[in-house]
Amino acid sequence: MKNLSCPICKDRAYFYYKYEDFFGDFVGLYKCINCGHGSHDRQYTADQFGEIYRADYAANYLMKEKELYQQRQVQYSLDVELLLKYRKFGLIKVLDYGCSSGGYLDAMPSEWVKHGFEVNPFHVEHVRQNKKYITVFDNVASIDCQFDLITMRGVIEHMPDHVELLELLNHHLVPGGAVFITATPDFSSVCSALYKDKWNQVVCPEHIHQFSSASLSILLGQAGLVMRSLNHQYMETPYVDLIKDKSYFLDNFMKLKQNPNADIYTKHAFPGNMISALFEK
Repeated sequence: MKNLSCPICKDRAYFYYKYEDFFGDFVGLYKCINCGHGSHDRQYTADQFGEIYRADYAANYLMKEKELYQQRQVQYSLDVELLLKYRKFGLIKVLDYGCSSGGYLDAMPSEWVKHGFEVNPFHVEHVRQNKKYITVFDNVASIDCQFDLITMRGVIEHMPDHVELLELLNHHLVPGGAVFITATPDFSSVCSALYKDKWNQVVCPEHIHQFSSASLSILLGQAGLVMRSLNHQYMETPYVDLIKDKSYFLDNFMKLKQNPNADIYTKHAFPGNMISALFEK
């Protein structure tokens, strides 16, 4: 297997493993020797990305009867609570980049001036029709103001490249402004290292990038941002079940020790899996 260049820090990335992508084809995952970032050896078309994020995928975020929807609402509030623990804000202008149906913005203080950016037409229409207090953009070029805070929840790992994001941060985040990233899988976590291609967060090209806290810092550093706080939420989340999660992990550890190809259950929460980080400009 050949070495690739890391898309984040440009150092050498070595072949880590291969696995089946969303379309049932094998793709190689490469890991950077410097920042630990995970990237793939295959390019995808706009139509393929569109196939993943079609309307029924978006509609799942609005199914209030689903347990996952209810858990997500609780987690939104916990994410905002963590953000406000890291830094106090007054009356600010906020942009949620990848705002989906606007649920995360709803959990933020009501006095904030709220904006969202979203590429999914289903979500854009939902926000425009049902949440008039949110100004939603469907094109980065149409954003015409600056923000004190930009949030990205479970978004940055979905972006094929980050040129547009860096342009946004360079031109639309005020000096001294903050970026808050949450719900991004940590490729340096113990579950990622143990489960490898069986980890439930390895889903290409939905998660086209696999970030570490180091690669996040390097990427956002290109827009003059510095990490101020880092957290891996677990115990306080609605997804926690410590006894079961620990049991799954230990059982998987023993199975993989005996047979690296063992069939294991990896769709469980665990400490270290998800990054929450505050960056300041």
